[in-house]
Amino acid sequence: MYAQLKDNRVFLFDSFKHKESIKEMHGRLWHPEKKAWSVPMNAENLETLDLLGCELSEELKMLKKSIVSDASEGAVLPMVSMPIRATPYEHQIKAFNFACKIMELTGGDA
Repeated sequence: MYAQLKDNRVFLFDSFKHKESIKEMHGRLWHPEKKAWSVPMNAENLETLDLLGCELSEELKMLKKSIVSDASEGAVLPMVSMPIRATPYEHQIKAFNFACKIMELTGGDA
């Protein structure tokens, strides 16, 4: 799967394998004429696409660096207590939070 930016939307091509994950993203649209999905360009969507292994265009890589670094002001913390003894790396916490979000797990009275 690869992504390109157009009109403030991220267009996703060759994404059949990830279509169920894309359907969970807010603001997604299917464009039958292009045979591509699109999602709004924001930090959350770029982070999700990165976790899915999407190949971002150079423009999106630069935007992701600026947007995500502006959005994250400190250490990434897990949404709920992680069931491990070791100290996890930041990418592991992000993946854990992504999985918790997909499975609708929360740490409190939501």
